[in-house]
Amino acid sequence: MGETVKKRLFQPSNVIITCSKSGKLTSSLVRYWCEKCLGPSVDKECLLLSDSYSGQNDPKLYQDIKSKSIQRIMIPKNTTCDIQPLDRYFNRQMKILIKRVYHHVAIEQIDINLWERNNIIKLISLVHNQLSSRVFKEMIQYSWFCSGYTSVNSSPFKNVLQVCFPQIASIEQCQEKQCIETAFINCSICSKKLCFDHFFVKYHFHKKI
Repeated sequence: MGETVKKRLFQPSNVIITCSKSGKLTSSLVRYWCEKCLGPSVDKECLLLSDSYSGQNDPKLYQDIKSKSIQRIMIPKNTTCDIQPLDRYFNRQMKILIKRVYHHVAIEQIDINLWERNNIIKLISLVHNQLSSRVFKEMIQYSWFCSGYTSVNSSPFKNVLQVCFPQIASIEQCQEKQCIETAFINCSICSKKLCFDHFFVKYHFHKKI
């Protein structure tokens, strides 16, 4: 990634940005992810569950993380839809947030190009920030239960639709000062009702959750 591109990038604190020539997952990208994302996010000992994609199967990739002991368990081929927590539940919740943003821009004919690099980065950052809220703790735990890794059923819980997009929000006003726009989303962290401009364009991000 050239310096000119880096200078123009939107660089949020909760997203690590890199690039590749092929656009596919390679062992070098997995190594970069281990160094920049996995290592700083886990305790000294970690059990990593990941699928059988060839780019991440080399055990050495996980042995080079300083001061961390990481054991990897591989999900067998053709079973991710059944026993991978992301596929079983969590990814659907993440997609709800993303689709709501895209649909709102299309329906309201907002002059924003969501396929532009910096807007993609901003959207991923905001989605990750919203899903990091404590209100989704039980929802995330449920992903592990329905995959068969724990016997503790954390339901009932509130999902993304119930927390961020309750029906009442569609007829209420944005709670930012002097804003008269209709609310687009309920922030999962501060519970403030926000219009699209105050949520996405002005980047409603919580540094401490």
